[in-house]
Amino acid sequence: MEYLQKIKAGSQLDEMEMALKKGAQAMTSLVKDFDEQIQTMVQNQEIALQSIKDLRQSVEEQLNKLQKDVTDKLITLFKEEKGNMEASSRQCERLMNSILNTLKSSVTAAEENNTIEAIVLYQRGQVEVESCKALVTEMSTSFMSVTINHHIDPRLVTLSDEAMGKIVIERQRRRFPGDLDYLTVPLSERRVKEIGKFNVKTLSDKTNCLIRGVVYLPYKQIILSDFNNQKLKLFTDKGQYLDELTIRGDPCDLCLVNNNTVAVAVTSPGGVRVVKVEDSKLSLSSEINMPNGKDCFGITHTDGRFIVGTDGEDVYSVTQDGATELLYKYNYICHCLTHDPVKGDTLVSVSNIKRHTDVMKVGVVRDVTGIDVDREGNIYVCGYSSRTFVQMSGDGTRVRELLTSSEGIYSPRAICIRGDTFVVTSVCFKDQDNYVRVFQLY
Repeated sequence: MEYLQKIKAGSQLDEMEMALKKGAQAMTSLVKDFDEQIQTMVQNQEIALQSIKDLRQSVEEQLNKLQKDVTDKLITLFKEEKGNMEASSRQCERLMNSILNTLKSSVTAAEENNTIEAIVLYQRGQVEVESCKALVTEMSTSFMSVTINHHIDPRLVTLSDEAMGKIVIERQRRRFPGDLDYLTVPLSERRVKEIGKFNVKTLSDKTNCLIRGVVYLPYKQIILSDFNNQKLKLFTDKGQYLDELTIRGDPCDLCLVNNNTVAVAVTSPGGVRVVKVEDSKLSLSSEINMPNGKDCFGITHTDGRFIVGTDGEDVYSVTQDGATELLYKYNYICHCLTHDPVKGDTLVSVSNIKRHTDVMKVGVVRDVTGIDVDREGNIYVCGYSSRTFVQMSGDGTRVRELLTSSEGIYSPRAICIRGDTFVVTSVCFKDQDNYVRVFQLY
């Protein structure tokens, strides 16, 4: 009773009651949110099932049309060849009957000592023999057997695994309901810890690596652009080597196009290389060359087009077919670009961060290279010369150093963040050239 009176007097009961109400409200919001997500998934499943049925019907209709076309062509060709052979056969048959009649009549005329008839038949026989020779000569030039078959290309007979489409699960991070924000710690207030470090130099590399671009794929794989060895390299986020692809030109910045496609800006020759990532393998999808021959350094993808920074200190919009449009001109080369999904902006790294105005505080970093944006709109910046790695708010008013040279960060070059995890590459120190490091905000 004394303890109860004490917590009543100190308002702990009221506070606990309020906390329980908030907890119940939070759980109610989550239950409601999960119910809505399940209902959405059910609707998506129904739509997908109907889509599969519609595709099956469409395929059957196309197959029926293809069958009719092939059948009609077979019948037409058969009738044509059969008619040609029947015409030749009738021609031979007529000449054969005429020759047999002449032969029979000649024998009769000789037996009956019919002089005039025998001479006429002899002359007619000469004509028919010449006609027979001429016909045989004519037919010998085009005489052949005709076989009508149905030839099958094995590549077209067996339907591929993707002929009926494929089931794709796309995961996109979504925000908690608004009344749960107090339960989560913002990324801007979390600490940093290193969770991985691995060597990215492969057996076929001829020199030390210079990693100038990195993409952290949604399925725990990391793609790196190795400028020195002219390659893209694919690893798991645990450091397991998966594949590599030699690129025409010197690969620089990387960007994500969709869950299984990336693009890399290249120099010498300047342009964009689009690369597919499927079954832990890299394959070149397309090459886009800059019509003005400019080298490309930074790159990002938004609204179905690429935004690239070139050696002319220019930023261009580049479409898939290579059409370009000048968007902005800076005083320095644009080494890296990224897209802010929160505000819809494209951020460009030159000597500082650019939106519409400068937002980087003077003296925090020097020589910005890699940049990226997290789901909350925080911007992450690699300070190449200052040997710092910082996080700042989208408007630049809050800046904090996440990593410095004291944590082994030497001249950070590229950054990519996924959720609460990010990858950083460094250059300039030989023992660092071939390594990338993975960190977590916790």
